[in-house]
Amino acid sequence: MDFLLGLLDQVEQWLRERRLGPEWRILIEALMFAVILFALRRSRLKLKGVVDELGQKLDELGRKLGRRIEALQDTVEQPPPPAAPLADAAGLADAAASWDQIRALWSEARRRMELAIDNISDGAVRRKYSDLTRYSYEKIIGNLRQDGVIRAEAADALAAMDERFLGLRRARAATAQAANEFAVLYRRANGELPELPEEA
Repeated sequence: MDFLLGLLDQVEQWLRERRLGPEWRILIEALMFAVILFALRRSRLKLKGVVDELGQKLDELGRKLGRRIEALQDTVEQPPPPAAPLADAAGLADAAASWDQIRALWSEARRRMELAIDNISDGAVRRKYSDLTRYSYEKIIGNLRQDGVIRAEAADALAAMDERFLGLRRARAATAQAANEFAVLYRRANGELPELPEEA
């Protein structure tokens, strides 16, 4: 751009030295301004491309950070429960196994929701998900339904899973019935979510 402005100064000096009529001066200066305007438009288009690319990268980083935070929240150690009588040991083992089943199903559901977000072709729509919290997936589920990624039945099932998981999270224990009900909800949402890629 500095080059074009310098060139414009040189043209003006050349016109003064040639003592051309005003109509020629106007014509030549108009051509120069047209060249500068064209260069400005090209620069703006290039800048827009850079901004869009940076936005996509920030969007991706935001989603990765959200997943990392969610993973850390899952692994935070809770205070150990008070010691139970030996007679309750079998019941505690069953409760822990049921919780593990629920946690595994919810982890897979979350990963499949994130994959559904990654598959959204519209960058502007996809980027808004990076601002949504991952502690609860309530808003993410609502947006996926609103954006037409999942239908109402799947959204209701996922919302119920999110609510139940958060309710059981502190205790980190669940009944076998709760685990079975959670699995039923997962099956209702299963057909609406993309399959995870097979691990090598």
